[in-house]
Amino acid sequence: MKLNFSINKIENNQAVLKDESGRLINWPADLLPPNSKAGDKINFNIGEEENQAKNILNEILDQG
Repeated sequence: MKLNFSINKIENNQAVLKDESGRLINWPADLLPPNSKAGDKINFNIGEEENQAKNILNEILDQG
């Protein structure tokens, strides 16, 4: 799942991220890429590592 945000503002080491529907979430600024600023786009990919791990495990089990 891919989530897209823009950085609305950064204050006191807190970033306010805005999604495509206008919802706002607070995010620790130190977890943003270096030199991030208001207006930048941020994308999160959720669950890809989990799916990748499942696929590898399934491949191993199918070979057994």
